[in-house]
Amino acid sequence: MINNNTMKKILMTILLTAILLPGIGQTLSPSVRATNGGSYNVPGGSLSTTMGETFVTTLTNVYGKLTQGQQQPEVTFKTGTVSSLSICVGNQVTVPFTLKGIFGATHTITAQLSNASGSFSSPVAIGSTVTGTSGNITATIPSNTPYGTGYRIRVVCTSPAIKASNNGTNITINTLPVATVSGSNVLCRGGVTSLVVSATGGNGTYTNTGTYTNISAGGPYYYLVTDGVGCTSITSVTVTQPATNVTASSTAGAAIACSGGTSTITVTGTGGTGTLTGIGTFTRSAGTYTMTVTDANGCTAATTATLTQPNTVTISATPANPTPCTASNGKITLLAGGGAGYYNYSKDGGATWGTSTLFTGLSAGTYTMQVRDTRLCTSVKLVVRVGCLVRMEDTASVVQTDYSPYFTVFPNPAEDHVLVSFSATADENCTINVSDLRGRMVATKTITAVEGDNNVPMDLQDIAKGVYMLTVKKNGDGILVKKIVLQ
Repeated sequence: MINNNTMKKILMTILLTAILLPGIGQTLSPSVRATNGGSYNVPGGSLSTTMGETFVTTLTNVYGKLTQGQQQPEVTFKTGTVSSLSICVGNQVTVPFTLKGIFGATHTITAQLSNASGSFSSPVAIGSTVTGTSGNITATIPSNTPYGTGYRIRVVCTSPAIKASNNGTNITINTLPVATVSGSNVLCRGGVTSLVVSATGGNGTYTNTGTYTNISAGGPYYYLVTDGVGCTSITSVTVTQPATNVTASSTAGAAIACSGGTSTITVTGTGGTGTLTGIGTFTRSAGTYTMTVTDANGCTAATTATLTQPNTVTISATPANPTPCTASNGKITLLAGGGAGYYNYSKDGGATWGTSTLFTGLSAGTYTMQVRDTRLCTSVKLVVRVGCLVRMEDTASVVQTDYSPYFTVFPNPAEDHVLVSFSATADENCTINVSDLRGRMVATKTITAVEGDNNVPMDLQDIAKGVYMLTVKKNGDGILVKKIVLQ
């Protein structure tokens, strides 16, 4: 006869064999083993099935239902202290976790970020790890996360499907500053420029912003801007420059034929940027010129050209008066200088020319003398007077007054200089005085006149504008008087 206890053991063995195990000592799904003693070991704890007292009716998997008084062992799942409580978007944070109890052989643990008020109604996954009972998740804060000071982080598991409590302390998520760089490229090849680095957004005071000078072409140049809480932004720029520099060259035209004339300078330019200015053909008098070519960026190049000219043709004359006044035996001797080559001479202002320096057979009168050289460059025109002195004695004043037509002051009116021309009958001392209408002397000059015509320059630039009397007092021939006007 089989007693009741024996029957219970037989039924227990059959039930465990049929429902739980293909055989005692075989692996259950997942990772559960049965032993002959009736105990079932599981990760993180054990289940007891003492024969005759309690038994398992079903065990679908490691999280299957336990009946007849059996209880599922406790699972411990916690979120640790995160590595930072102030995080910049896009940056990483370390999230520790611990897991104890019954869990699947393969499971995923994910770190989740709440909203700015700490709610996990719509959590954002920020990192995960597969399997493990404890460890760290390297999580990344999404770049589109808005700024806030009340964020929390928690971990969740897929097997078992459980959620740990959050980290327990508010987390501040900081948005990044936005760095920008502005400025111009290098305008002239080989030159430098300036760049301005600025920033918006972020928090607090920025570092590494401002103006950067002496930047040459090249790059890219990178600039890292940091805000007051350590969040960073990088901006970059590549600086360019023109492919070539401006160059300039010049060519002088034909040599200036006569002193005081002009010629041309032709300036050309290449390179640079845009339209060039300062190029073309320019008319200039004698001298050395620096010509500048400029491009659209204001870059310049200089070139030098020299125009030359011959010496000025000069003329001087020595007249001899006719004797008597009615005779035609006066003469003028010319002396030429400067210019180039041989000279021709004229006594009629260039109407006719000859090769002789001596003009004879002249009657009293005014002659316009001129000289020209081989290049046909001419001197100034010199008015020469061949005079005849006629004197009358003023017995009332006992002053000899010269009524000779050869006493001129040129120009008249004048500005600051005049040429006083008069005749003398012999070598003698002469005094030239300039007096105002009140008789006060304002200028004087003493010379030794020569027989014949004399030309004396007078400097009147320190005399005020007005009307004056100019007198020539000659020792032997009396006084010559002429009114002059300074303007």
